[in-house]
Amino acid sequence: MKLQTMMMKKMQIEKTNEIVKNRAAKKKNAPLRFDETLVLNQWMLSLFNVGSFEKLAEEYDQ
Repeated sequence: MKLQTMMMKKMQIEKTNEIVKNRAAKKKNAPLRFDETLVLNQWMLSLFNVGSFEKLAEEYDQ
């Protein structure tokens, strides 16, 4: 009986580890959320010292 219990616990742990691995893989491959893309846009605009893409375009139209 004790051996069965230990085997069951081991199987549960292995299953849990597999679930955690799958979740981590999904998060790694997940696309960026909308608000995360905005942060990247703001950073990119800061490299050109402008606050919007319109201002960036104006500078290059001149």
